[in-house]
Amino acid sequence: MLVQFSVENFRSIKDKATLDMRALDGRTIKEHRDSLIDKHLLPVAAIYGPNGGGKTTLLHAFNTMKWVVTRMWMLGVDGAMFAPNGFLQESPIIPFAFDKECKNKATKFEIVIEVNNGQYKYGMDVSHYVIEKEYLYKKNNNDSEFECVFERGKNVSIQCDDIKGVITERMAEKVASNMPMLIFINQFYNVSPIKDIVHWMQSSMFIDYNGDGQERLLQEYILQNDKDKKLKANIVEMLQIFGSKVSDYEIKELNKQEIKTPLWVDTQRQVSFETIHTISGTNHRLPFQMESMGTRKIIGLIPWLHISLQKGTPLFVDELDSKLHPKLLEQIIRLYTNPQTNTGGGQLIFTSHDMTTMKSENFRRDEIYFMCLSEEQDSELYSLVEIKEPDGKTTRKDGNFAKRYLEGRYGADPYFETICGWGGKSE
Repeated sequence: MLVQFSVENFRSIKDKATLDMRALDGRTIKEHRDSLIDKHLLPVAAIYGPNGGGKTTLLHAFNTMKWVVTRMWMLGVDGAMFAPNGFLQESPIIPFAFDKECKNKATKFEIVIEVNNGQYKYGMDVSHYVIEKEYLYKKNNNDSEFECVFERGKNVSIQCDDIKGVITERMAEKVASNMPMLIFINQFYNVSPIKDIVHWMQSSMFIDYNGDGQERLLQEYILQNDKDKKLKANIVEMLQIFGSKVSDYEIKELNKQEIKTPLWVDTQRQVSFETIHTISGTNHRLPFQMESMGTRKIIGLIPWLHISLQKGTPLFVDELDSKLHPKLLEQIIRLYTNPQTNTGGGQLIFTSHDMTTMKSENFRRDEIYFMCLSEEQDSELYSLVEIKEPDGKTTRKDGNFAKRYLEGRYGADPYFETICGWGGKSE
């Protein structure tokens, strides 16, 4: 489970921005205590703010860290990476552009996660395709301080006995500069806790609705699991919960005479994906591409919601509210805040412009974040509980969050020029 994610010097984010999934203590935030994961972690985090404020950048930062850990070492060759067409591909590691010093500094990523009853802090400094620094620390949940597992910079220090037993510091110093030591140890030695951390990173999910990414992910997942009757039953059940008129779906493998466009294609076969609508006892089939964008988005979301809720993986979604009715968005949020449906301890981190869901019935105050540009045009991230009323107290839980947001009280609304200038945000 995600405890914290921090990033510095990445695109519009100049200074360190931290998304903190630790719940504040019961004396500060009393509402929705029963929704917490293991009584101390938040199941959701909603990020609001103006267009161009950095919300998407924060989610892309996490996905970029995942890419550095799980993919960069496979595609990089002596610091260069080539696209399938053979042309040099630009690095996704893009430092803050409006400061000359930042352009020559590394981008910093750091996560704190909980896996197998332990808490781990893993971070790296990355410049272009070079990992300049990398570290992993561990503490048991009851311990107060992190202890070093390994540190990598100009030299390598390994403090974990399990890792020392399979790799020496001298061997580790020879790991390629574009390959995380975390991955090197996992690939060749497969020891705990390394394999658990890598699995967590690989399992985390990010959905960006720009382009055809959502449909491609849905296609890949459905085709890989089209024989799983239990999964299909769960998808159909969730469609009914969301009020969809789709009663079922069917995947059909096509022969040459049946092939039409558009199709879903995998490496072995060509198939059609059709939704089924039952009207007056009669089933009517409709190609997936003919469904409304909203229905396609719902169907595309369900497999990832199912994985996240059942297996406890984090799901990052940019503009989750796009093409969804606010009531449906509320239902998705409540899947995570209800322990009866969030059985695996999944976490939903999403950006949104929808004001109707920004209320205490749906969120704890520490689950609401804002992101906007400062006067220097760098993105700042802060939570609702950091904003103080004129009397110095935290925003009331029964306050009209959406109204105050649109009035500019929270400093990240799109209709005011000085979007980060409101004096109530605490330092």
